[in-house]
Formats: sequence, structure tokens, C-alpha cells
Amino acid sequence: MTNYVVSIGRNIEDTPMIETQWVAFTAEILQAIDKNDGKLFTFAKGDGEYDGLVEETAVFVFEIADNGPTYRLEKTLGHIAYKFGQECIAWQEVKTVRFIAP
Repeated sequence: MTNYVVSIGRNIEDTPMIETQWVAFTAEILQAIDKNDGKLFTFAKGDGEYDGLVEETAVFVFEIADNGPTYRLEKTLGHIAYKFGQECIAWQEVKTVRFIAP
């Protein structure tokens, strides 16, 4: 199974987005994952670091149904990044090797 991790930061350059814009940004990421057959496991916010600056960060962990193609979602995320003044959105692919039980 492959899990995907998308990470976004709140700042536009070195200034945090206003709250309503930040909420809209995270909501659009969630909608994009859902519309592209994503099954969300985790959505979390906390502090992160990008280019030497600490900023609020949101992380989304999900899988794509039937390990389907990701190109539509990647393209959509690019449009969302542009819309919200972002340099980029981090994308990671993580292979689950095993589940460890007690």
C-alpha cells in the first residue's frame, strides 16, 4: 500500500495568511483529495519549517483508491498552490511495509 503525504505552509513569503484564507486553503486541499478518490487518514496542523522560517503547517495523509493515478490530483494541487500564493506544496509517497501489532 502506498500512502501519500501532502504538506502546506500558512505563510505567503514570510507573512502568515489571514485565518479565513488559511481555512479556505486547507479546505481546498481536503476537497481535492476527496474528488480524486483519496481516502484521508490524517489531517493535522502544527509548526513546521520551510526555507529557514517556522510557520504553521498542515499535513494530510491519505491513500488513493486502488492505487490509482495521481496526476490529476498533482495538477489540481499545483493550481491551488498558485491560487494561494505558494511556492510549492510538498508531496511524499510512503510505502507501508508492515503493520506492527502488540
